Amino acid sequence: MALQLFHQSKVFRCLIIWMSVLFLGLRAVQSCDLLDPVLRDFTVNLRGRIKTNENGNDMKIIKMLVSLDKTQLSKVTDCYNTHYGQSLILNLKNKFNGKLEQIVVALMTPEIEYNAKLIHDGLFGLESDSSALIDLISTEPCWEMKQIRDTYQKLYKEQLNSDLAQYTTGHLRDLLLNLLKCNRRENLFVTQSMIEYDAQELYSGNTILPNGGLSAENILITGSFERIRRAVYRYYSKYRQYYESSIIKKYDGDFRRALITIVRWSKGKDGFYAEKLHENLNSVETDEHSIIRIIVSNIDNMEQIKKEFIRRYKISLEEAITTKITGQYAEALLILINK
Repeated sequence: MALQLFHQSKVFRCLIIWMSVLFLGLRAVQSCDLLDPVLRDFTVNLRGRIKTNENGNDMKIIKMLVSLDKTQLSKVTDCYNTHYGQSLILNLKNKFNGKLEQIVVALMTPEIEYNAKLIHDGLFGLESDSSALIDLISTEPCWEMKQIRDTYQKLYKEQLNSDLAQYTTGHLRDLLLNLLKCNRRENLFVTQSMIEYDAQELYSGNTILPNGGLSAENILITGSFERIRRAVYRYYSKYRQYYESSIIKKYDGDFRRALITIVRWSKGKDGFYAEKLHENLNSVETDEHSIIRIIVSNIDNMEQIKKEFIRRYKISLEEAITTKITGQYAEALLILINK
């Protein structure tokens, strides 16, 4: 009886192993054999590039990665990982270093996961984009912010709002926690009476943070970006000063930066990113992390940002980059902005 049970258990274990092998095989087939032939060939060519050390090969790899969108890169990654039994992103990280590694990792990481990691690194003071924490929480639409919160918890086993409450302080903490509630209205319907009321509220600048009622900062936290945009333009036409100037006079530090971020974003994201790139490229200490984040995250919208950049600053973004940055890093950035 015992011998019979042993054989049965042995057969069962073999069956489990066989099914596992079959599953992995089917997964490999699904990841590669059923992949679009163009992407399958891309995967093979990418593998060849990674294994080659000829001059100029690094830029060729970056050009290859830039030619695909995030969905296509995800499919290529699955195919590569199953077919070659190695991690594509780890192979790329071993291939590159420094700023080029940052660019490649940013390109290969799904957008929501990438943003969650940026917020985490900024929150814990790791060597990272110093403005990402404020920029992302202040500007991301509610549906994306909810995905970022969920992804953050999956990655770090902690809730984002709990970490924010613990590792930020003062008015900035209160502001970010309020933004994290995702109460911003997304509707574009705005009446003239609403605009007049908002402009007056911005001018009177009641409470520092929302304690009930529509204070100035309540408008920035819960109002749609279209409503904020029209309110700050009405503020300027009515009081002959920019609302940002009022913020600068009243507040300081990261809290001030967060409020200004919301206002500038409301005026248009192309202008917002053009201004951020200009500030970075003209500062004494360039925030390379911020430059990489802005360009990679907006890689499909760079033409509009480039137009806004040259309209504002009378110099092309390409020229601004090559004036400040040299070498392969500059070459890689030029590839990204001219996708």
